[in-house]
Amino acid sequence: MTGTKAWVKKTTNNDIIGHISRKTGLPYMSVKRRYLDDAFTAGDVILIARAYGASPVDALEETGFITHAERAAARDTNGMDTGMALTVASDEALVGELSRRLEDARGAAPTV
Repeated sequence: MTGTKAWVKKTTNNDIIGHISRKTGLPYMSVKRRYLDDAFTAGDVILIARAYGASPVDALEETGFITHAERAAARDTNGMDTGMALTVASDEALVGELSRRLEDARGAAPTV
């Protein structure tokens, strides 16, 4: 696991503990203690990532709370979860994919 302290320093651009505390809503002494002990929790990492505009999922992987394999298992080949991929796909792409699957199910060669 990458040290959480190094990740916090990078993500916050070496922001001071008081600013980190205010931006995240975490108590000052908790941030200070976890910083000194290099012992931020997964919950802390998520709050810091959100407060500083970083991806919470990237943060959890970078700090070792989740593995790359665990992250990849929740994503499709384009790096998007299925729900997001369906949301951003055009109508034409959705209809085309459905047509391809129906043709495959019928055993015919898909038409494009």
